[in-house]
Amino acid sequence: MKSDKCGTITGYYGRKCKCDDCRAAARDYYHQYAAREPRAVCCVDGCERLCPPRGRMCSGHRRRLRVTGTTDGPPLRIPNNSSDAGYEAAHKRVLRERGKAREHSCSRCGVVAVDWAYIHGSPGERPPGIQRNGRQHGPYSLDPSHYEPMCKRCHRRYDIGRINAERKARALLGVI
Repeated sequence: MKSDKCGTITGYYGRKCKCDDCRAAARDYYHQYAAREPRAVCCVDGCERLCPPRGRMCSGHRRRLRVTGTTDGPPLRIPNNSSDAGYEAAHKRVLRERGKAREHSCSRCGVVAVDWAYIHGSPGERPPGIQRNGRQHGPYSLDPSHYEPMCKRCHRRYDIGRINAERKARALLGVI
């Protein structure tokens, strides 16, 4: 591919060469593009934030409209200290209060830990559900003291042992 201005070969993906003519052409194109589409103010009453190019609402109101169906209402973010905090917020709370798991040793075998494992059966245990990204999660707690640092092997064994114990208990009770 040849450069428009000086005739030198441009790089892969059409990168411009380093000559002054090509740099000036790139600057001119940017200024023409920026001058063509001025940014507007959000169309929601009382909001003074700027919209992205070709948009009518700021990113906050656009997100609220997509999630709730309306631009009115309280902010979407739930504070981490709320009792309504979800799975991700609970794990962020553990990270904030107790640090990274790899800074600790595994509570079962003593090697370097990788995960914070929830120790089941705590008061106030939250039920399993679906995360925002669509992945399923198990029960969790908002209390960081109910988590132990574990290596992958011990964490997997702990979770599988718990799942198998629940299956056996359901089979004994006749519940499938």
